[in-house]
Formats: sequence, C-alpha cells, structure tokens
Amino acid sequence: MPSMNFNKILAPLAIVVLTIGAWRQFGWAGIALAAGGVIMWILLHFTRLMTILKKAANRPVGHVASAVMLNAKLKRA
Repeated sequence: MPSMNFNKILAPLAIVVLTIGAWRQFGWAGIALAAGGVIMWILLHFTRLMTILKKAANRPVGHVASAVMLNAKLKRA
C-alpha cells in the first residue's frame, strides 16, 4: 500500500481553516490578511523551487566527450 502524502491534504486544509478563522475574527480584513499570507507562502516555495532548478541546470550529471571512447571503457557485466 503506497504511503499517503499528508502535505497534499494538510496544506489546503490549513489554508481553509486559517481563512475561516480569519473571517470569523476580522471579517473581510481577515480574509485579506489570510490571502496575503497564503500568497507569500506560495511565493516563498516558488522561489525555493526556482533556486533548486537553477542549481540543477548548472550542474549536469555527467559529460561524455567521446561516445566511442566511453563505449571502449565500458565493461561487460
């Protein structure tokens, strides 16, 4: 049985609970505050993802100058 990824469930649930709580406490101002916080959280994760992808793009896994020489060095398993 595959393990369930709780972040896919808990993050949206936390956002909904936070928004409802903000609405009950502060009305429309609470909704605006909660939306601002959620947008900031999304932007932080997006920035982190872009940084990781940029680092991965600048670091290739390997480079083969000559496929013929690589083939000659490979051993039969």
